[in-house]
Amino acid sequence: MEESAVESDAQEDATPSTDLTPLRDVNNPVALFLPDLITDQQGVVAIDFEGPDFVGMWQLHLLGFTPELNVAVESLDVTSAKRVMAQLNAPRFVRTGDVVAVSATLFNNDDAPADVAGRI
Repeated sequence: MEESAVESDAQEDATPSTDLTPLRDVNNPVALFLPDLITDQQGVVAIDFEGPDFVGMWQLHLLGFTPELNVAVESLDVTSAKRVMAQLNAPRFVRTGDVVAVSATLFNNDDAPADVAGRI
């Protein structure tokens, strides 16, 4: 009960952020994609869809068949990531009166150098 009072006081004292980058909502990272895809003359199909806002590994399971009931099955691992990501390195436990150092690690997942700035 004491923790919730401390958290609500901290939220009241916090100033609103003017940062233009919105934070991601925590959601259940599950996507179901069940389309009817048709290939072109060369047998190529393009898949374009919007999945949940989740950074991590995905398993893509594909199943295809022809009118003659020839079947093909494939499973692929897909990685989704932002071009530039930040990971906060904060202490696990902090007590009243402690002096702590908080840092962040920036990851550039792009092939080109990125000009980034941040603040904690």
